[in-house]
Amino acid sequence: MNPEISTPSQRSFFIPAVVIALIILATIFAFYYLNQQKANRIATKPVQPIQNPAKNSVQTETISGQVVSLQDNLLTLKGDNGQEVQIKIAVGTSVIKQQWFDENSMGTVPAEVKAGDKISVQATKNSQGDKEAVSVVILVERSASQSAETKK
Repeated sequence: MNPEISTPSQRSFFIPAVVIALIILATIFAFYYLNQQKANRIATKPVQPIQNPAKNSVQTETISGQVVSLQDNLLTLKGDNGQEVQIKIAVGTSVIKQQWFDENSMGTVPAEVKAGDKISVQATKNSQGDKEAVSVVILVERSASQSAETKK
């Protein structure tokens, strides 16, 4: 026998220390077992079908052409294919115009749409089924933009 444990004063501390160590060890194994059971239950659940987010996403359409008229936020556009299309311009729609700053750099500036402008419109269908503009870009020929700047 170990002479350090054989003394009566140290024996009273040894037995409770062993019991506490066994309780702590049993608690650790119990938590491990419960976590394994929980993981197995989650792993054996039937797979939920994934909903296709593309079904509910907003589909945009790009329409290019020449402006016929603009009245009460309703833009009538003669498309490149020759058909007239009516598009609502929503509040907050960005309307910008291409602008050439020099022969190599182009940017955009805020603008207003007028009849006769050649434009490109990003549109979506609203809840009523009407086409609604998200953004409007007034297209400018490179030579026309530069000649307008040289006249200034």
